[in-house]
Amino acid sequence: MKEQMYQKIEAYVGNSMTPEEQRQFEIEIAQNPELQKEVRLFNEINHHLNQKTWLPVDEIHAKAKRKELKEFINSDEAEALKLKLKRAAENYKKNKNKVKIRYIIGSTAAILVVGLISAIFWKGTPNHNLLYEEYYTQSDLPSVVKRGAEDDLLTQGITAFKAKDFKASAKNFEEYMTESLNKDPLIYAYIGFSYLEMEKTKSALINFDKLLTSNSIDNSRALWYKSLAYLKANKIEESKEVLIKIIQDSLNFNYKKAKELWIDIK
Repeated sequence: MKEQMYQKIEAYVGNSMTPEEQRQFEIEIAQNPELQKEVRLFNEINHHLNQKTWLPVDEIHAKAKRKELKEFINSDEAEALKLKLKRAAENYKKNKNKVKIRYIIGSTAAILVVGLISAIFWKGTPNHNLLYEEYYTQSDLPSVVKRGAEDDLLTQGITAFKAKDFKASAKNFEEYMTESLNKDPLIYAYIGFSYLEMEKTKSALINFDKLLTSNSIDNSRALWYKSLAYLKANKIEESKEVLIKIIQDSLNFNYKKAKELWIDIK
């Protein structure tokens, strides 16, 4: 790009263009993908140096990513980088070729900042396990009532599940569901998550469907569990389809969480 274009970018970002100049420049931006990238970089670093914002965070929908971004911004590493960039800008402030130098500083700083952020957030295909880990909590699992010594398998299953011995928990829970006369459909939730933790998504979904089709008054829990299972398996479209089913009825389990998750992964 020529220096004249750098001047236009700075004027555009700095809101010093006339309405007509802005309109004409926006037409240029719309028709030039490379110019779009340059304007975005310049805008990001301009915000950064003015301590207003680092990136257009509103465009980062996932809570997990927002959380990591916030942690990075508050880190010593980020503060050190920020100080270096400000000092570099001040050192070149009085340079005769100010516009060009400012652009070079801005571009270099933007590459550093965006590069660091990219390293955190965009390592190839987005990993939706981060969202799974954020939204999955054992507190969403139903409480299980142990009725006595006759339910030893249930007790063993719960103990194994809490100890993260999921192979044992799945085995104990399945034997319990086979042998018990008063089987609780909610146990299918524990069987499902036992399989999910063993990366056996198909078996997990089979058990969540058993809960969904049961006569339990809490069977809508299964929809939430299925959405998490698909999310963990990076089957995003399937997860979104289940989330839509949840948010169609405010009485469904984790109705509010489902709306939040749907926004985060859409």
